[in-house]
Amino acid sequence: MGGVRTALFNYLFAKKHGGDFLLRIEDTDQNRFVPGAEEYIIESLKWCGLNFDEGPGVGGNYGPYRQSERKSLYKQYADQLLESGWAYYAFDTPEELEKLRLDAEQDRVVTEVAGRWPGLAVLVNNAGIQVNLPATGIGDGGMTDALRREVEINLIAPVVLSLGLMPLLARQPEAAIVNIASGLAIAPKRTAPVYCATKAGLRSFSQALRYRCVDAAPAIRVIDVIMSYVDTAMTQDRGGTKIASADAARAVIDGIEADRDEVWVGRTRLLRLIHRLSPTLAARILRNA
Repeated sequence: MGGVRTALFNYLFAKKHGGDFLLRIEDTDQNRFVPGAEEYIIESLKWCGLNFDEGPGVGGNYGPYRQSERKSLYKQYADQLLESGWAYYAFDTPEELEKLRLDAEQDRVVTEVAGRWPGLAVLVNNAGIQVNLPATGIGDGGMTDALRREVEINLIAPVVLSLGLMPLLARQPEAAIVNIASGLAIAPKRTAPVYCATKAGLRSFSQALRYRCVDAAPAIRVIDVIMSYVDTAMTQDRGGTKIASADAARAVIDGIEADRDEVWVGRTRLLRLIHRLSPTLAARILRNA
């Protein structure tokens, strides 16, 4: 619908000013090419009564109308930019470009939060996803992208937000960073190795960040929450005994009000005791959870 709306505005503008309505197909990115997409666009515009005066299959004075067929026209201008020093050849890999995009997006989020809430005093890093691999087997099960996103959401995002917003938090009389980890950071399970690793990493990050705040920003408390198995959208299709999200939140608040740097929620308190007495037993209990 967004494409139709844009086409409608252009059609009305052209006709109001006595101009022609042209359709040009952007197909230079062959990685995103979808067979049949061009035909679908043309049929959709015709169905809406937006008949173009020039374009694929119609012709006109300003063709070709597929961008991929205009490369020779663009090359002469690209060469001019290269010769004048206003452009350069880039050999960035897709992975490098994706990292640049993510970095820019993270910076934008930090700037937006600081601008909208200058009095921010509490940051809670609770977002998390869990990608489960087959119980047996090797490799990533064809889920490389999903696992990478799991790392970005569970670990990189809390790190970026915490470090990026520390200057703002440090200006408040009292402030706190609350990082929600998991009992699986203590004893991982076989089907979610990346999830367990990100939560263990977040727990370690919280401890190290606490040391930094003691030295440089004593007004900021860093609180490490070891969360139990909670009834949420992430766990709705899984069995087992869960605690209500409201009860989990209440336990976190109680721990913060009690000035605890570590808050163990629900059955993770028992896990903590078992792990202290026998790490091997704790690992055995959660290995196949």
